[in-house]
Amino acid sequence: MRKPRRLAAGLALAAAATLVLLAPRPAGAGGAEWTELAPAGGGFTVMLPGTPRESSMDVPTDLGTIKATTYTLELAGDHAYMIVHSDFPREAMKQVKSDAILDSARDGAVANVKGKLKSEKKIKLGFSPGRALVVESSDGSLLLNARVYLVKERLYQAIVVNARAKVVQADVDRFLGSFKLAAKKGPSKATKPAR
Repeated sequence: MRKPRRLAAGLALAAAATLVLLAPRPAGAGGAEWTELAPAGGGFTVMLPGTPRESSMDVPTDLGTIKATTYTLELAGDHAYMIVHSDFPREAMKQVKSDAILDSARDGAVANVKGKLKSEKKIKLGFSPGRALVVESSDGSLLLNARVYLVKERLYQAIVVNARAKVVQADVDRFLGSFKLAAKKGPSKATKPAR
């Protein structure tokens, strides 16, 4: 089994790197009503206190180049909510154990905020393996809370980055707890005409 070394450096919580400093922003969706995000093709639903912006990038990994799609909502410089999903090549996934990918995502989260892992717990989303992570930045000013799930060939990452002094745990829990896989829509069952 090959271990995906470059996953930690390249993909794992890739979008978290954009939030390391959380530069001040004008007051945005703070106090906004929470609404459900269910992007076409995303395969998930999640509740957010505003409308995120979507972006995507190609990320080189040991398993091949993959596309990472990110939904980011930054609020008043105090905190940000992110969802990232990335699809790995099916054949490449046969070479790597799910724990290796989840370990790499964890290591990438710690590296991206130049921090330290405060806690980690193995979790599941249905039958899919995952991790619950809390990472603290090296200066202690930021906390990253994340849920990372590997669902077949897709890695999902739900992330909240907060200024440590402004963590609202109820909002962190609401966001992370609301992440669900979208129900698959199969073909409609048409009735056969009577003969």
